[in-house]
Amino acid sequence: MEKLHLFRHAAPECVNMKIAQIKKTCPAVTKLGTDMSVPDRYLGEVFSMYREGLAEEKLESAIFGHIGDNHLHVNVIPESMDEFYRTKELFARWAQQIVSYGGSVCAEHGVGKLKTGLLKHLYSEEQLDSMRALKKVFDPKEILNRGTIFTDVSQQQQ
Repeated sequence: MEKLHLFRHAAPECVNMKIAQIKKTCPAVTKLGTDMSVPDRYLGEVFSMYREGLAEEKLESAIFGHIGDNHLHVNVIPESMDEFYRTKELFARWAQQIVSYGGSVCAEHGVGKLKTGLLKHLYSEEQLDSMRALKKVFDPKEILNRGTIFTDVSQQQQ
């Protein structure tokens, strides 16, 4: 178990090291990773969807995560801004499919700043407005987690 645990943590570290190398020539590039999950019966289809999408777009990636929870992390390692934007478009297509299966676009790590656009696949605009209103009650001056989740959710393209 200890070896598996070490391997699990080494995978994202290796991805991060590769991104650090790429940033030397393309500083704006960041790693892009999914945090999507699906009901049991769709895991095979989703895994195929991931592999086919990555192959079609010719994107370097690492897939790891919680297969027992139907929750895989697809980490894409874009080598240019073109690949970065193509990855975001790919993630949006995946998000639409994941939600149609009854899954979630934010299973473990939340939405944060980079994935706010994926919320529009999971929730209606009315639901997002309700969440924004609730946040406003607890954070009327918008000083907590600035730019996270709601600031630009309707303008994000993912």
